[in-house]
Amino acid sequence: LLYNGIDAARGLRCGWREYLETMLRAPPESYQVSYKVGTADRAGAAPDATAAFERATGQQPSWAAASASRKANPYLQQSVQYRTFQQVVEPRRVARGLISICAQLS
Repeated sequence: LLYNGIDAARGLRCGWREYLETMLRAPPESYQVSYKVGTADRAGAAPDATAAFERATGQQPSWAAASASRKANPYLQQSVQYRTFQQVVEPRRVARGLISICAQLS
């Protein structure tokens, strides 16, 4: 495996050292995050995982029946709901983590 580095050809528009130095000097940033309740967390999941499960086992996943019963329940609110929270990103902490990983790999 040959490491080619991070350069403009791969998307970074400045030198990686300059980028990390900027991150080390940057103050924490706060973001307001909103998500729709009931939205599946798809990070890391294969897009067709449910269909593959059904084909392999011949049955629906256990959560599918619960989901269907909630949709049919007239006492549960059917309106779209959103959750909102604040997320603080500390660029200095992220940069230190990247530098640590780089040191471990070299």
